[in-house]
Amino acid sequence: VYVSHIHSETRTFPLTCDEGLGETMSTDLSHFKNAFFEESQEHLTTIEEGLLQLEQRPGDIDLLNRIFRGAHSIKGNSGMFGFTAVSQFTHKMESVLDQLRSSQMVVTVEITDLLLQSLDCLKTLIDCAKTGESPDEDQIARLGAQLEACQGGTPAATPSAAAASP
Repeated sequence: VYVSHIHSETRTFPLTCDEGLGETMSTDLSHFKNAFFEESQEHLTTIEEGLLQLEQRPGDIDLLNRIFRGAHSIKGNSGMFGFTAVSQFTHKMESVLDQLRSSQMVVTVEITDLLLQSLDCLKTLIDCAKTGESPDEDQIARLGAQLEACQGGTPAATPSAAAASP
């Protein structure tokens, strides 16, 4: 039995391992994947609502934790199904969120905007995992690089600091 917990709702899916019934197992896996996609949409909504609230409440650690947990759940669950692009990209978002919630970075408009752009990319990646379509690799690489570059600082603070230095 696979038990999924999201918000206050619990969903249970029976697992069967009948030897010689590959079709049954395939059908069962499709239930898991469907549950993943459904839960991912709920996590994406939580992340988006949180990021929009974060602009008004940049120091709210509970809010940052909620956003982080949504990303963490998507990352872990996508990895279980072999959706590597989703998992890897979400990991980069999660790393930024982790630094924000541990006060290694400060929430800025630039970081919030980058996370919102990254969230849009993540939505597309999840849709591509569902449909089997190919994602825009250039966009993934660009946003992934920006997420990595901003860790330990803000995307806008680096150029401003360089311009202010003699």
